[in-house]
Amino acid sequence: MAGNICPIFIWEFIEMGVRHFCIGWDLMVIYQWCRKHGEGLHRLLGE
Repeated sequence: MAGNICPIFIWEFIEMGVRHFCIGWDLMVIYQWCRKHGEGLHRLLGE
């Protein structure tokens, strides 16, 4: 299913004029958020 969603999702951005995708930057932002907020979530869940 994800294989079918991803190309459609990408084509929507291409049609809007996006020509370059930087997945590495997105992953870094998510990683930093998880590092910053993950400990609090871990304590909240009691794991």
